[in-house]
Amino acid sequence: MFQNYIGYTYRGEHRIKARGEQPFADSVARRKSYEARWKETAPAEGCVKVKFLGHAGFQVVGSRVLFFDPFITGNRWCTTDLGAVRGADVVLVTHDHPHHVGDSFEICRRTGGTLVGITGLAEGEKGRGVRFQAMNLGGKIDLDGVVIHMVQSVHVGKTLPAAGYVVELDGCVLYHAGDTALFEGLGQIGTDFEVDVACLPIGDRFGMGPREAARAVELIKPRFVVPMHYGTRPEIEQDPDEFRQLVAEHSEVRVLHPGESLVLNARKVHRP
Repeated sequence: MFQNYIGYTYRGEHRIKARGEQPFADSVARRKSYEARWKETAPAEGCVKVKFLGHAGFQVVGSRVLFFDPFITGNRWCTTDLGAVRGADVVLVTHDHPHHVGDSFEICRRTGGTLVGITGLAEGEKGRGVRFQAMNLGGKIDLDGVVIHMVQSVHVGKTLPAAGYVVELDGCVLYHAGDTALFEGLGQIGTDFEVDVACLPIGDRFGMGPREAARAVELIKPRFVVPMHYGTRPEIEQDPDEFRQLVAEHSEVRVLHPGESLVLNARKVHRP
């Protein structure tokens, strides 16, 4: 098909035929659009940007680009267009429920990123063409400077065990709890790591509610907390301000709406 748009001069140089001028211009425009979007999402050097995608999904941008539970397609609360996702180094899935697996496989196929999940997550046809790193609870891997610890989650997946993640990136420590219930072992995370940001479910019914999540904050002792997994269906409707009040004495709560971000560096966080 390329011969319809590209020809050659008598010197063997490439030239664009008349019919190829508009497709080429469109391609350049798309490229510039993608680059502009990327510049908007990239944080300052030495910082890590955590963007909330809605439900339990996050995009993390530093020296590497990560996704946690990227439920984008079919998520009416998500303001991110899957077509605008032009790069991913690592995609982490906490468990195999559809609203957590989300677009993980598609993102990895399109970007060449590495999928990380519990052993068995990528078995069968769905895993074809995807670079997969299997883990189990208590394990650790280092993917080109992204140090990933798979930690316990008290939750029932569809067919596989659920997990949480502690991730070390550019000197920052992020904890994504998945849909876990409250359990005393969360205190071990606070002992083993100085967590900068903890993403905790507060929706109740299928995981922790505000009071249980507040107790988790006491155990983990993160500097900042982002509530998640609430408000996306009637059964998990919650007021994040209630959670904020319960946690005020222990950590700073940042309530992010889908599309909003916070930026971390070694000493502070701000909301752009």
